[in-house]
Amino acid sequence: MIAISDNMYMQSEQNVNSSFIATNTGSITLNPQDGHVAITGCLSTTVTVCPSDKRFKKEIVPIEGAMPIITNLLSVYFKYNTSEFPNKKFPVQRQIGLVAQDVEKELPEIVFTDENGYKSIDYAKLTVLLIKGIQEQQKMMEQQNERLIKIEEQLSKM
Repeated sequence: MIAISDNMYMQSEQNVNSSFIATNTGSITLNPQDGHVAITGCLSTTVTVCPSDKRFKKEIVPIEGAMPIITNLLSVYFKYNTSEFPNKKFPVQRQIGLVAQDVEKELPEIVFTDENGYKSIDYAKLTVLLIKGIQEQQKMMEQQNERLIKIEEQLSKM
């Protein structure tokens, strides 16, 4: 069920089996063939979930070396080019984020390219990398702390 307020129209494309819903503040395109949903404007939700059950997965390999990847990512402030892309309904306020072309060099798994060549980032998947980076930093801090304790013990014997 989809409930949208404001002025709304819906168009169903019989030949591609998809639907298009538009309001004066954005649009939603639904493609049941590939499960793709495209939204222009703002999406507000209370919960977003992705299948993660081990039974759905194969070739599971732990992530190693997250910190070099994280340090290579450039966090930026930016504004969307609203004048060149008015149909995208981008916000006009300053944003924070990453640039997909830069991220793709480090993490191609989280960058998606649409049929027109425009790129998007699955920001939620960055959480996994950040968790691993924190774990790696924690291990480094514990090792440094052990070294420091040994150095202090040696100094106290002098």
